[in-house]
Amino acid sequence: MIRYFAYGSNLNEDQVRERCPESKLVGKFVLKDYCLDFTIFSKRRKSGCADIVKSPGGEVWGLVYELTPNDWIEMDKFEGHPNNYKRFLLEVQDEDGDVVDAESYEVVDKSTETLMPTQEYLKLIIDGAAKHDFPQDYQKFLSQIALLDKTEVRVVEMQCWNCKKEMKIAFLDQNTSPEFFDKEAIELAGKHGVVIEERYSDTRKESYPANVCPHCDSMFGDFFLHNYWYDEPVEIARTKS
Repeated sequence: MIRYFAYGSNLNEDQVRERCPESKLVGKFVLKDYCLDFTIFSKRRKSGCADIVKSPGGEVWGLVYELTPNDWIEMDKFEGHPNNYKRFLLEVQDEDGDVVDAESYEVVDKSTETLMPTQEYLKLIIDGAAKHDFPQDYQKFLSQIALLDKTEVRVVEMQCWNCKKEMKIAFLDQNTSPEFFDKEAIELAGKHGVVIEERYSDTRKESYPANVCPHCDSMFGDFFLHNYWYDEPVEIARTKS
């Protein structure tokens, strides 16, 4: 059986058993010279998700499981290997300082900015760390990670890229687009005059909820949203349910 080093939501043993029924927990281990970050946004979870990033002097605590070949097939599917996360070999240490080889996953296309996790997602990591008695400093670090607040909608006024008329767009903290809004967030945005509709993107070759100009019906996709953000838009509303 090949060892697997888990550091994110797979610190939840029930989740791992559901995905990999033949897996066996070995114990807690630490990965040296890396840090924990959140560099990918999950459409399914609607949350920033965990990643390991090289960082001299850093530490990432996690659990090592032994997985069968069938387990690895299922884990690769859940982790989106090799497109979203890629599997690679690394060395981790147990509490006695003994080094073992294990495989883990890291994000392929890492965001340059931390993508905040939801409370639900981060709780899986925090609870796993507490259950397995990770170092207190590491648990404190986890407890201080900023969370994505799905009920806080930010609205700004801008000029439509197409008709040049004034319109309003909405996003959550960290510039998260309506694609990741829940029903409540969409309703809050609508109360402030924002139009959000499902639209097809030629760039992404798929449909997703986006800001739409009420005057010319043009879609304001992620590309324009990100570019506009760097122009320092003036916020005109921030509301919570």
